[in-house]
Amino acid sequence: RCPACFSGLVHDPTQLVDVEVCADACFTQKRRRKGARDPPRIHPNSVFVQEATADQMGAHVDEVRPARGRSAKKARTQAEKEDDSYEGASLKVPRSVLNECETSFKATDEKREKAS
Repeated sequence: RCPACFSGLVHDPTQLVDVEVCADACFTQKRRRKGARDPPRIHPNSVFVQEATADQMGAHVDEVRPARGRSAKKARTQAEKEDDSYEGASLKVPRSVLNECETSFKATDEKREKAS
């Protein structure tokens, strides 16, 4: 599991989840800068993480994330083939599908950045 998505610096066992995030990954925000007629939609309960906390979490993720390279990726891919169970009790999507989605998203995001 990716520590950026499934981990945190502090865990409260009395809570069902540590953090719940809703993010828009639909790269249409750039069109909004020019000539948008609608006011920006800002959720009244928006919370922003302080930069120091984000840096601390980034250091934690770098510390626990496996080394990059072919051998780490091969080992991870082999483990995923062996364990293609479901993520969590309520999510009815196999881990292999979620991992493919993540890979596809990263590739799309890199292409979008190059086009900017």
